[in-house]
Amino acid sequence: MPAPRIGTNHAAHPDLADIKGQEVARHQAREQELRARLVELQMRYSDEYPDVAKTKVAIRDMESRLKESGRLVQGTQPDNPAYITLSSQLAGARSEIGSVKRQIKDLQAKRTTCRARIEAAPRVEEGYRALVAERNNLQAKYDELTRKSMDAKVAHGLEKEQLGERFTIVEAARLPEKPASPNIPAILLIGLVLGLGGGVGYAALKESSDTAVHSLEQLTSAVAFPALVAIPEIVTPKDITRRNMMRGTAVGTLIAAVVLGVVFFHFYVMDLDVLWARLARQIPL
Repeated sequence: MPAPRIGTNHAAHPDLADIKGQEVARHQAREQELRARLVELQMRYSDEYPDVAKTKVAIRDMESRLKESGRLVQGTQPDNPAYITLSSQLAGARSEIGSVKRQIKDLQAKRTTCRARIEAAPRVEEGYRALVAERNNLQAKYDELTRKSMDAKVAHGLEKEQLGERFTIVEAARLPEKPASPNIPAILLIGLVLGLGGGVGYAALKESSDTAVHSLEQLTSAVAFPALVAIPEIVTPKDITRRNMMRGTAVGTLIAAVVLGVVFFHFYVMDLDVLWARLARQIPL
């Protein structure tokens, strides 16, 4: 009778292989969870963040456990339906993780591009303002050249229509001798007439309304009693001096009025040189 063979054959012990497969599946699921958490943390934090470093250490530990479990179950063909299902789910999850990682890389690239565009926006605006200023300058130069071209065309047309005509001044223009308006002499004459009329009327009114007695005849006619005596006007040296001063004042006022009248006539009516020229033309010497 042959002696029994002693060894560890996983095919001869299916329960042990199932236990190892379940353990490997748990390790792989745990590793996938850690990797998913690592991706989530890296999207929010940098690599120096404590949770990120701790998750990386846990992933490395789980990878080492998976390698050790893989060596133990190496050479066996998995025939457990649960293990096969978990393996297929693991493959799908890994594929999805790879796809998510690629999407993350694309989004990070887009983020970098957007940041670069945002940083370049002020320079773009500055360049746009420079282009607008240059465009305005060019538009102003174009308008100026267009205006000069139109002026040149108009001048050319006038010269072509005139056909070499020339103008000659026959008689030079003369300065006007008097303004067209207002009619200052008429205004002065009306003012003089109105002033004289007003003065005469005021004097007549005062004279007619004066009830004082100025002479002996007025006193005799005013009362029924005869006048016995009349005191003549007594003229003192002081009165004579006062009369002389009044005469001098009147003469000075008259001279000043004449001078002011001449100045007013020179500046507001007619220049004295023009008046002298008119008189010289009208009165032959």
